[in-house]
Parts: sequence; structure tokens; C-alpha cells
Amino acid sequence: MVIKMKLIHYINGKVETNEQISDNNVQKNEKNYEFFLDNIRNNIYITDRLVFIRQNDDYIFTLEISDKSFCMLELIKEKQVVDIEVLEASYKEYEKYIDINYVLNTDQDKHHIILEIEG
Repeated sequence: MVIKMKLIHYINGKVETNEQISDNNVQKNEKNYEFFLDNIRNNIYITDRLVFIRQNDDYIFTLEISDKSFCMLELIKEKQVVDIEVLEASYKEYEKYIDINYVLNTDQDKHHIILEIEG
């Protein structure tokens, strides 16, 4: 199955990233999406919550959006885990895209990610 994805990441209303993700970098299994963007593995899992994980050799960033949203950053080389307070977070699933919004206390920027999915 050919899957086409596009990720648009806004920070405080300005486009930070607008990337077409190539087919060979995308895997989709039900409501689980895995793709590579800028040498970072990204995973989005949707059940009764949304889990967004970004991972490279230096860190693992995990954001869970649910009734009790949480975020953590694991620094791999330092073997340290830092909890990050989620000030607000929401997501909405549509037929052709996922809309994710969150604000963390570490930067207080409003992150808005739209992941368009075809296939």
C-alpha cells in the first residue's frame, strides 16, 4: 500500500516545518504511524489517547495526549529522564489528517502539528 504523508508544524502560528514524507520512510498499521524526518524516528499511536514519540541517538521525546496528558524527555547518553509539564494538549482525528496541539512549560510555545495522510 502506498502511503503519502505531509507534516506541517506551526509554532505560535508560524510554519516551522512543511515536509512531504517519502513513501519509503512511512509505515502505517491501523492507527500507528512511523516515519523518519530529519534523521529522527517519529511514531504516532492512537488508541483512546495519542502518543507521539520522537527518537534519535541523543534523546527520546514522548508526549501522551489524554485525560492526564504527560511529557518526558529521556537523555540517552546521560541516562536521565526529565518530566515536562503539559500546560495544554489536544488532538483530533479526521479522515485524511490528524490535528495535534500542545503547549509545554519548557518553552511555552504553542505547537500545532497537522499530519496529512493518504493511503
